[in-house]
Amino acid sequence: MTAKLLPQPLRPRDVRWVDGLRGIASMMVIGSHLVLCFARHLIFPAPDADTPPLFFQLPIIRLPEHGPPWVIIFIVLSSYAAALKPIKLSRARRAGEALSSLASSSFRRTGRLVLPSLTATVLSWFLCQIGAYKIAKSSDAWWMAETSRVPSSSWSATISDLISGIVQTWTDGENPYDQPQWTLPVLLKASMLTYTLLLATVHAQPAPRMLIALGFYIYSWRCSELIVGVNVAAGVLLAELSQHPITHRVSSSRSLFVNMIPMLLFFSGLYLCSFPDHHPEWSPYFSPLLAFGMKHFPAGEYVFRYWNAIGAHLVVLGIVFSSHLMRALSHPVFLFLGGVSFPLYLLQGPTIRSVLAWVLFGFTSPVQLEERLESGDVIQKMVRPIPSTSFVSVVLVFYFGFLFWVSHFWSIYLEPRFAWATQRTEAIVFGDRVDSPTASHHVRSKSNEANGINGINGVNGVNGFMLPK
Repeated sequence: MTAKLLPQPLRPRDVRWVDGLRGIASMMVIGSHLVLCFARHLIFPAPDADTPPLFFQLPIIRLPEHGPPWVIIFIVLSSYAAALKPIKLSRARRAGEALSSLASSSFRRTGRLVLPSLTATVLSWFLCQIGAYKIAKSSDAWWMAETSRVPSSSWSATISDLISGIVQTWTDGENPYDQPQWTLPVLLKASMLTYTLLLATVHAQPAPRMLIALGFYIYSWRCSELIVGVNVAAGVLLAELSQHPITHRVSSSRSLFVNMIPMLLFFSGLYLCSFPDHHPEWSPYFSPLLAFGMKHFPAGEYVFRYWNAIGAHLVVLGIVFSSHLMRALSHPVFLFLGGVSFPLYLLQGPTIRSVLAWVLFGFTSPVQLEERLESGDVIQKMVRPIPSTSFVSVVLVFYFGFLFWVSHFWSIYLEPRFAWATQRTEAIVFGDRVDSPTASHHVRSKSNEANGINGINGVNGVNGFMLPK
């Protein structure tokens, strides 16, 4: 009788798609920064209020130009991956093991974010001080110029600026040497909130745990906590839902009608993710959503965040219900991108402002150009003009090859040492034994291959945007 009351074990599902989607999200964020460099007009949904949208401004197609929803997807996936193991253990009535896993993961998470961030900040600081960002600062590529800092005025100021930059990353969410690192304290906060929610519900039955997560989702929605709270709750809800027998039956169904439902959710999510953060009223595809959001959402001025969050949740929900989407996102190319997604994210800024800037602008001279401000005023400035589209396109092909190479180098030689340093600290606190960096990396990689989890619980996933174990 007791055995019948316990949840029946389900066949393990392939969760490599999380790495694949994470890799795509990293590439989309990089794409949005390059658009801000070379094609800023594409961040709008149309050239102006009276002109139809261009091809690359159409819904879904404009996603590579729109970074915010991909950051949301990072957070949802982080929460989802963090919740999987504790929820599985809780469903199996192994709450003690779940609590142990949560304690270890929450302790480990800080080091696995801070150490790579610290290394990337020191690298960017060094490049700045030796003048590697000089060309980028004088270019007409907007994002490249805006995020390039000038060298410090003295040696003492150099050290002071480095320390200040490191501290500001985690206290203010602003890194003067690497602007994209504003997301890291957000991810750390989301991680700790996920662990707290799981800790509070680890002894709960699946249905009450889902109701608690749903309540937290509604609370965060009403409080306009659209970057962390809503997405943490969504990740936990989706992780719980992925363990439900109905989800397994739907994802394995051969019915055309049943398979169309996740696809509809997925593409509807992509459409909402493409809702712009600038002038949505210019596009007939988004103006109805703007009117609805301004009327019904708690904070109408941030309507794009609401639609982007809903879209990200629908995207992941569609994947959870579709074995076809899971299989597509588990393609080796996407898994490679997922395996190096965190190095890609950390190294994009320094390499864009140094290597890419010098190749594109290093052999040109500044010219006087006019810039029209939002106020309507026109100012004169001396900048290095952006080369032709064909030249930029060719250079970007080689740039991405270089970026993939240095990211792969980072993941092979640096990430195992970050992992070892974190584990070593954990061993001092908890009294465990830790192997050498290379041995630890080899053992974990073999274990991940054997379990088919490819980075979600292993070295790649822990040091990426996923949460450990």
